[in-house]
Amino acid sequence: MAAQIPYAHDDWDHGLAIGMQRFLSATLNSRYVGNLFVIVMTRSSLLKTLIMGATCFLLPYTISAIVGKRMALGPRTRLTVFLLTDLLLLTMERFIFMQTYGWVSGFANFVISSLFLAVYCYIALDIQRWKIPLSFLLSIATGLFIENLTLYVLLLSTYLCVTHWRRCRKLESQYLLMVLGALIGTAIMFSSSVYRTLAQTGTAVDGYRLFFTSNTFLILFAGHLLAHALNGRPDRTLRRASATCLALCLTVCVYLTVVFFQIGQCARQRIQIIEQAKQDGTTQIVLPAYPHREYLWDPDPTNDQRWIYFKEFYGIDPEIEVVIQP
Repeated sequence: MAAQIPYAHDDWDHGLAIGMQRFLSATLNSRYVGNLFVIVMTRSSLLKTLIMGATCFLLPYTISAIVGKRMALGPRTRLTVFLLTDLLLLTMERFIFMQTYGWVSGFANFVISSLFLAVYCYIALDIQRWKIPLSFLLSIATGLFIENLTLYVLLLSTYLCVTHWRRCRKLESQYLLMVLGALIGTAIMFSSSVYRTLAQTGTAVDGYRLFFTSNTFLILFAGHLLAHALNGRPDRTLRRASATCLALCLTVCVYLTVVFFQIGQCARQRIQIIEQAKQDGTTQIVLPAYPHREYLWDPDPTNDQRWIYFKEFYGIDPEIEVVIQP
């Protein structure tokens, strides 16, 4: 599925020199880690596929690992929680899906950030010496994806530090460094002038979507509920539960594979048409419309500036007319 997702919306300008300029100057926002993933993924289809594919597996795996570690689950119950988590992630509300899985830049800032948060929470479950430097670095990195996550990491790290001190009367270095990292991440995130403009005018650049991260917490909660329901049940019940989740998960995966394969076919056809038109020197390029557009976020340019970025991204002469078939 990851290999079939086309570039869309502002992926085109992120994949150009102006995207790198915005990243370095933070003129759009200070989501340095999220935007770094965008810069990488819009410059290499192979890396885009590898990063998106790995994230789609690791996110439900990490969520199920959190539930499994907190509740000391057996392997079969943990597998069932993993399958349920994966199923819920792939069956999110369509509007959320199209802005995350159907848009490379959205995926980088919202889905990958959720993976970082899940790893962050997993590491925070206990204290170990090897986790100290990783906790510090992860606190900074997780705070540099989206603004609400920045504040959440700051609050969570502070809560962990204070709670541990009240319980043990000791300031644990791992939690102290998590707070320090969160403070550094917060300072960097809100250093951009865009946030001063937001405070003064009450508006933000393109708006800030919070839906995917919120849903991730709900899915984590659902995983806990399932684990509570299955914990201590006989093997027959566990086998039925895992078989049901597996069947549902496979059904959704097959359906999405078919949908995105058709989208990927259209994307490859478009590239072939563009390359052929550049060789032939035609003055007009007619591109087929994407099927299943309800799974993609603005796959075609929606204004003149987007058309400029689209043409530059695919190496099309600015004077050539590009038409999308209805």
